[in-house]
Amino acid sequence: MPDHDHIPIHFAPDPKPVKRHQHHHTARYFAHRVHNSLTTRLSKLVCATFLSLLAILGLITFILWLSLRPHRPRIHIHGFSVPGLGQESGFENARISFRVAVRNANQNIGIYYEDMNGSVYYRDQKIGSTPLQFPSYQGPKNTTAVDGVLSGATLTVSSQRWTEFLSDKAEGRVVFRLDLTALTRFKISSWESKRQRIHAQCDVALRPKSPSYSIAYISIPQSGQNGSSIVYSIEIENPNKDSSIYFDDIVLSFLYGNDKVGESNIGSFHEGTGKTHNFLQTVEANHGAFKPIANAISNATAELKVALMTRFRYKTWGIKSKFHGVNLQGTLPIGSDGKLAGKKKKYPIKNPSKKSLLRAKARRH
Repeated sequence: MPDHDHIPIHFAPDPKPVKRHQHHHTARYFAHRVHNSLTTRLSKLVCATFLSLLAILGLITFILWLSLRPHRPRIHIHGFSVPGLGQESGFENARISFRVAVRNANQNIGIYYEDMNGSVYYRDQKIGSTPLQFPSYQGPKNTTAVDGVLSGATLTVSSQRWTEFLSDKAEGRVVFRLDLTALTRFKISSWESKRQRIHAQCDVALRPKSPSYSIAYISIPQSGQNGSSIVYSIEIENPNKDSSIYFDDIVLSFLYGNDKVGESNIGSFHEGTGKTHNFLQTVEANHGAFKPIANAISNATAELKVALMTRFRYKTWGIKSKFHGVNLQGTLPIGSDGKLAGKKKKYPIKNPSKKSLLRAKARRH
């Protein structure tokens, strides 16, 4: 039986001694770590500085290369002439003259030309060659005109070749090729490059652009007003810089539906290079066809068609081509005031589209 007269006593086990970790890091260890850290940081700083300087040096070199890199001269033809090409016996005194513009587009670089030669080809066959200029120097941002003439011993044109010229001239497509070769050296300050041979090819062709036609103004009297005449203005433009145009008589027809309202004629004329002619004309309208369009205009709007027929030929380098015939069409929206409607200031007269041709054929059948 338990003894209630005594207080129980429990003995706890002895606590185990705590093992303390002994630090073996000495002052030399910490000094070594600090040294390694400083060395790493210094290495990174040196590498970053070196790479930055290398990038800056590369950028400066690239900019200098762009600014000092020599550009070859640019060559453009400013004139080309074959006098006597309109004569069958012209080959006996054949002569070709040309002018080219040589442009040095470099900002700070000059060009020495030790020699320059020009050759003319026709159908890939050389027909002549000549030296163009003696040794010369061309400064930066400078343009030099160089003239060349082929004749006599420098030009070999037979009667057969001349006949080919005449045949192509009649078709309006005489095509030559001018080849220029030069031995050059570039000069940058006191430094000069090694010699370089340059070669340029320039095609010279009789391929003029077609003239353009457009109606810029029209006035149709409204129904009930006196008179049945139509006043219109046509603009004819020659877009060519080297070819003038000789026009035969121009016939303009105005139609409402399939009925001819009126017809106008413009006499033959010559139009210079890059020129534009404006003609203000009056058309006496057919009374039977005029009344329906006048009534339509008074009610709302109407659509008037215009047809143009003529023929013309080009004159390039003193050479006239054969005649070229044209048959053009246009559509003119007419407002209730009898004037051109819509936002356009002028309406072109041009070659009819395939759809309009098919519609015209369908109406005939």
